[in-house]
Amino acid sequence: MYNANGDKLVRKFLPVQLYDIHGMELWFEELSAQGLILDSFGIRSAIFRVGEPEFGVRYRLEPMTYWDRSLDYEKNEAYAQEGWEYVDFISRYYYIYRCRDSSVPDLHTDPVTQSLVFDRMFKRRLPVFLLAVPFYVRDHLCAPVNIAQNGSQFLLNTLYSLVLNPWLAIISLLLIPWGIAVTAAYLWRTWKIWQLRCQLKRGIPLDEGRRYPRSLVRSALSWCFPAACFLLTFLLVFFHSVPPFTYHQMLKPETSLPAPLFSLYDMELKEGYEPPLNNDYERSPSPFSVNYSITQGYGWKGGWRGNLDVQEAMLELNLYDTLSPAFAKAMFERYNTRCDRNNWQSLNYPGVDEMYANASLNGHPPAKSLILHARVGSQYVYTCFTGVKDPWPHIMRLLDGMVQAESNS
Repeated sequence: MYNANGDKLVRKFLPVQLYDIHGMELWFEELSAQGLILDSFGIRSAIFRVGEPEFGVRYRLEPMTYWDRSLDYEKNEAYAQEGWEYVDFISRYYYIYRCRDSSVPDLHTDPVTQSLVFDRMFKRRLPVFLLAVPFYVRDHLCAPVNIAQNGSQFLLNTLYSLVLNPWLAIISLLLIPWGIAVTAAYLWRTWKIWQLRCQLKRGIPLDEGRRYPRSLVRSALSWCFPAACFLLTFLLVFFHSVPPFTYHQMLKPETSLPAPLFSLYDMELKEGYEPPLNNDYERSPSPFSVNYSITQGYGWKGGWRGNLDVQEAMLELNLYDTLSPAFAKAMFERYNTRCDRNNWQSLNYPGVDEMYANASLNGHPPAKSLILHARVGSQYVYTCFTGVKDPWPHIMRLLDGMVQAESNS
């Protein structure tokens, strides 16, 4: 990086906080002695011109006169006559002045004037501070209490998310400690700025030996981590339906499905739409489960308009072969909390741990509508069927296959 005069420029990130006035002054002076002359100031960083080392150069930060970053030409001219060169400004807080003559008197800004900088810092942070405190208390300080009171529901939702959207669930869990740390750091710094402001208002100068370091790693974690999570979430959502994340196939009568799955073609039926809609088979592996999905004629109402074709039907089948019975239990219980249990009937079947079904008749001739979900060990299945033909023989073969697979595992 070079300027208009061909001088080489380097960028260095600020090692101290913006409210560490003496720390920034010392940093500029130390780099000048190393041959890095301050050229301008950017966002949490400074740009230096590479040149000959300059020893004894002094830098001073003066409170800004105007909020809109306008230059105070009268002050700059008066300081220039005294030997202090204007360099640049820092955000809405400071003017930077430099002096190369050690005989020139130092700039003396009284503490009360310096407190104006901290007034501006605090006023800019105050709205976020007032919003952050109640959210921080609600989401973080009260979180352990809520988890203790509703620990089973929290665990249920976590396991459910790990099965359906494992990577998104992991990212969400990682963002919880990040949010706690960032919010706590922001509140602490706001409180520190308030304390320093009150100290300066009382006419007590800042401790020149006290430093408030700024960690580049901590700053990167504060901003780069959520940005990386957002980008990763976008990529996972965008590429979720493409290999190797998901195997997708259009179903045909000759399609061979892995046992114990079945399709409308195995029932000698056809999907309830012409041309076929949602006639798909998907297999989605994840670290916690392998998800199988069959969707045929989804949304077909089973002849509710009175023109029912006995060969038409709708089938939705989702089988989750999870890593542990706890995941399957979470899937089963989560669906129980979402459905109206008054219309469901608990059923018993050999080898099946839990099963509920909801059956009804609609249309002329009557079409059977059956919704069933069941858990067999570490497997969970949800199926929805609408059609004239009885689906129970195929559903029983599905359940028998799940029981056999569980006994072999």
